Amino acid sequence: MGLNLSPREGELLKLLLQGQSNKEIAKNMRISCATVKQYLRSLFLKFSVENRTQLAITAITELGHAYAKPSNDKAIHPTQMAVVSQNAKIAS
Repeated sequence: MGLNLSPREGELLKLLLQGQSNKEIAKNMRISCATVKQYLRSLFLKFSVENRTQLAITAITELGHAYAKPSNDKAIHPTQMAVVSQNAKIAS
């Protein structure tokens, strides 16, 4: 998959893969929640997915597990990603 992610899209994707909510992502990136949603829509299009869970699973599959490492360097297993992403969606 030949994805061209901007640095900000990559940063947002990493935070999403860590299970952060839109509010948490906005705070960490110093952007508005509306901007987070714009980035998510862009990522949904680039990965041909319809929601955060699909994005997380597809991103790990296409970009590799190393992309999903949180700051404590513990990789998130793809089977855990749906739960993490779903919890983040509920919290948004």
